[in-house]
Amino acid sequence: MVFSKITSKGQITIPNVIRNRLKLKAGDKVEFRIGKDGSEVYFVPSKNLTKDVFGILADKRKGNSLSVEAMNEAIKKRMKVEKK
Repeated sequence: MVFSKITSKGQITIPNVIRNRLKLKAGDKVEFRIGKDGSEVYFVPSKNLTKDVFGILADKRKGNSLSVEAMNEAIKKRMKVEKK
């Protein structure tokens, strides 16, 4: 088991053994998830976030921009697909 201490600012250092195993490097994002019963915390590398969403809001008609409402709807649809 590997431990990390929380600083007074709420920051933690991910131990080297964990960073190496997950292939994390400076600038990578990490998502925190709490188990259903609240007893576990999972650290999920969130790599390729930009790649995952790139182009989902693209309007198929060239030269036309999307409204904020259309963007929000596209995001909602994508989030539903990702959750399944």
